[in-house]
Amino acid sequence: MSVVETDSPRPWRNVLLVLSLCLNVALLAVLGVGAVRLAAAAGRTPFIAQSAGSLSPGQVMRSLSPERRGAVQAVMRRHRPELLRLRRAARDARQETFAVFAAPGFDNAAFAAALDRVRDADGALEDEAIAQARDIVAALTPQERQAVIADRPRPRRSFWRRILRQN
Repeated sequence: MSVVETDSPRPWRNVLLVLSLCLNVALLAVLGVGAVRLAAAAGRTPFIAQSAGSLSPGQVMRSLSPERRGAVQAVMRRHRPELLRLRRAARDARQETFAVFAAPGFDNAAFAAALDRVRDADGALEDEAIAQARDIVAALTPQERQAVIADRPRPRRSFWRRILRQN
């Protein structure tokens, strides 16, 4: 009677399999981000992260007819360069603050001044975002404003919060 030897599983195969799986997941994530940005560019909607509030441009556009979305997109295009510039300024102010913080000769007054510049940059960005929201709302008709109110997302309460807050 002869003993038939089978190939024992090689550990390097498992490593390659796991590595291949990780690379595929990373590739899917990169393709997903690219697809979202491509779709945003194809729709002529500038890809700027917007707040999820009821008056965010994206939420307002969801409530409008396709032909009326152009008015909101025109306002967004008009504000886009300034919003991008202010976002860069806010990011640069934060980086400058970190550089002051990380400097070998830490100066508390310089750090406080850098934090003031961050506050000013954030305030300017918020002012421009509010101006954009104001211009978008001004472009809406009374019926469209009512549609935005009707379509606004309702706050969701989690299952556990409902269970635990039984009055």
